[in-house]
Amino acid sequence: MGTHVLEIELREGTGKGAANRVRHSGLLPGIVYSRNIDSIPISVSYKDFVRCAETSRPSQVFSVKSSAPELNGKSVIVKDVQLNYVKGRPVHVDFQLLSDQEKVRIDVPLEIQGEAFGVKNEGGVMTVSTREVTVQCFPKDIPEIVTIDVTNLRLGQRIKTGDLQLPEGVELYGNPEETIVSVLTSRASKTAEGEGAEEEAAAGEDQEDKAAGDDKKSEDKAAGD
Repeated sequence: MGTHVLEIELREGTGKGAANRVRHSGLLPGIVYSRNIDSIPISVSYKDFVRCAETSRPSQVFSVKSSAPELNGKSVIVKDVQLNYVKGRPVHVDFQLLSDQEKVRIDVPLEIQGEAFGVKNEGGVMTVSTREVTVQCFPKDIPEIVTIDVTNLRLGQRIKTGDLQLPEGVELYGNPEETIVSVLTSRASKTAEGEGAEEEAAAGEDQEDKAAGDDKKSEDKAAGD
């Protein structure tokens, strides 16, 4: 996987006031952490981070350019982005520092290829349950994507996470029985979609009720870091 360069600098001061000053100067506050070091307060250009986020996959590895020797030339991945839920803008970012000697756990996008036999010849409907998979590997082995060929998938069949053909050195992390994609009858597909829509609607209502409080908590936590 190729790397993108991201300029990251050490951040002076912690707390809400310091974090707000960073944001007002066009920077995004955050931290860099790993298993063997304490969290390092940092800042990154807001515009550069958003640009990289819009053009990168979740599994993207970034090469750090920095005046800080402990960061310059290192590799990081994005582990968490805290958002202002009202405006949808990032307010804080967590980077994980990678080590060539330590495996990392990361979500990798799934890419579905082909037309399922059950859709083409048996009147089925293909349902995709997830579009990413969590894997564990050394940084050098992080895949950009994991592909799934559904050409031979027949009506009533499914592909599970345990069925994935992962690259050498990459291990599945999590439940091997989780369904990724399946071919169902149109009636079964509509039932599954209806249940999913109800769950999303309920989650959306809960999110709206919590939006104001969660936004404040997110910004306070980000400021504290």
